[in-house]
Amino acid sequence: ETAGICLIINNEKFDGELKLTERRGSDIDRDQIKTFFQKLKFKVIVYENLTANVMQEKLNETSKQEVKESHDCFVCFILSHGEMGYVVYGTDCQEVPLLSLTTPFHKGHCPQLENKPKLFFVQACQGNQYNRGSINLADQLEEDSAKKFKVMEEGDFLLSFASLQGYASMRSPTTGTWFIASMISVFHEHYQEYDKFIICFLGVFLLKI
Repeated sequence: ETAGICLIINNEKFDGELKLTERRGSDIDRDQIKTFFQKLKFKVIVYENLTANVMQEKLNETSKQEVKESHDCFVCFILSHGEMGYVVYGTDCQEVPLLSLTTPFHKGHCPQLENKPKLFFVQACQGNQYNRGSINLADQLEEDSAKKFKVMEEGDFLLSFASLQGYASMRSPTTGTWFIASMISVFHEHYQEYDKFIICFLGVFLLKI
């Protein structure tokens, strides 16, 4: 019996008017996430290079066909390009508001997850400004190139983003993104100390970075 569903949408290659660049290194993030959640006995579902409409279709299918009453939680990782206003892009360069991807897991649509954690981690830019801190590593990294919706009133959702509004996130073609690499590293180090790994995320990951 699985602990829950971990859904990964990994958009690397894009074809559309915006001419979005290939997200080299995203496969490293995908593999790190998959390995860790399989270790936690999750059923991991991976989709590669989805258009905007198909992204929505796959989230709808997952909420209706994959989520079981016995599952403890649902986890979704969206690895793609993005823009301000909590928008991500399909591989056809069409915008997808994150709200439309979380809606299928509201209690009215997915009662199996009522009062259970529904966690969404978004590795995508939310603008093009740089927030480099005290060390400039721009020569080694690529910008994860990059309107608005209100945060839903439904409970038990955690939405976590790789960057602040207006800022780019950083991705290395050889080591993946800072956000995913740091998160998985902390999960590996601390998950056995807690009954639910979400406590690890809230209590340790946010402090460490």
